[in-house]
Amino acid sequence: MVSDAALSIGKEIFTSSEIVSKVRQTQPDVPGVSISTYITAMAPNHPSSKFYPSTARLHGIFEYLGDGKFKLKDPATAYPPIINAQKLSNGIEEKATFLKKYKETIIRWASTNKGAFIFGRAHFGWNDKSPIEALAERNQVSRALVLSRIRNGSGVDIETINKVMAWGGLRQISLHNTEALTVTKEAFAFLDSGDLKNAILKLLSINGVGIASASKIIGLFDQTNLAIYDSRVGTALKSLTFEGQRLVKCPAGRTRLSSAKR
Repeated sequence: MVSDAALSIGKEIFTSSEIVSKVRQTQPDVPGVSISTYITAMAPNHPSSKFYPSTARLHGIFEYLGDGKFKLKDPATAYPPIINAQKLSNGIEEKATFLKKYKETIIRWASTNKGAFIFGRAHFGWNDKSPIEALAERNQVSRALVLSRIRNGSGVDIETINKVMAWGGLRQISLHNTEALTVTKEAFAFLDSGDLKNAILKLLSINGVGIASASKIIGLFDQTNLAIYDSRVGTALKSLTFEGQRLVKCPAGRTRLSSAKR
């Protein structure tokens, strides 16, 4: 959200408050202090960015000019880790290959199910709440995840994890807070580097966390770019087929995953 806001401002030099205002135009529930923190962290030469080493290293796209002013760094130096660029390149190539083969199938499927998509979106509800109430509650949980990472040096504390579980109608996770922070720091380090698969697998190592729980933790942190995978999504995707085979392989649920481990 912060990087998109900076790019959309259209100015070489901008202030933190301009970024905050731009983000809140589309994400009014995100606290201004959270946005400001990320702006600071994303400028490696800012005196306070040292408190957010992972963000500064992996997302250091700003240069701090002093007096609350920033500018975008040269793209060639904005993302130093070469491995991240390689992973990104590989991911783009994989997506392009997938779309080249299945584009027409996906378009037909989307057209056939358009009515269901619109109806589902218009009547979205959760925990017997109206669509607006349900979205507001989801945004509150999303905000809690962001704030937890800020408080805990990129990790998510057990209290916040269980807020996600409660919101999703899932059972509470019994885990010492120290272990929760250790595992989630590793998971989000994978996510920050573009390795979504290992981010999910790291969260699945927590006893009681299945694919639905893990995807909620990851997806709610970045609602713009990531999605939640649960039984409803799985049911929908089962109807997306190519030559009689499921086009998207559905991950194992917690029960099947546990059986496989045994």
